[in-house]
Amino acid sequence: MNFDRSALAVDAAIERYGVAIAPSYIVESDVLRKRLVEVWVNTEPPTKKLFVSWSQEHVRQPDVHRVVDWIAAEFDKS
Repeated sequence: MNFDRSALAVDAAIERYGVAIAPSYIVESDVLRKRLVEVWVNTEPPTKKLFVSWSQEHVRQPDVHRVVDWIAAEFDKS
């Protein structure tokens, strides 16, 4: 079983255990229903380094490298 950390962070924030940093598509309905409040919006890509990680068992999978290459290319556009 695999759990999405963003979803767990959002659930904790809804229960008032802190702040969650999550993609807007995950929190959209909770913001509309006023279960969450948007406190910081940054539409600009980061100006510092971007780190991507994955488990050792996936290192040799071509799909992983394609996704990493795609992410890097998206940040190079800006």
